[in-house]
Amino acid sequence: MKITIFDKGNMGKAIGDNFDACGNEVEYAGREFIGELGDIIVLAVPYTAVDGILRK
Repeated sequence: MKITIFDKGNMGKAIGDNFDACGNEVEYAGREFIGELGDIIVLAVPYTAVDGILRK
């Protein structure tokens, strides 16, 4: 399964490591993400950043 995680801070990295350990494909996305989103999308960002991500 492909997992897209927005932000690679402490929380995003910890979540990604767990998905990876279970054999999933993990991709980290930043502000300029253009690629195709995964089957599961994780927003590991500060609450104030969520609106800006969802508008893209």
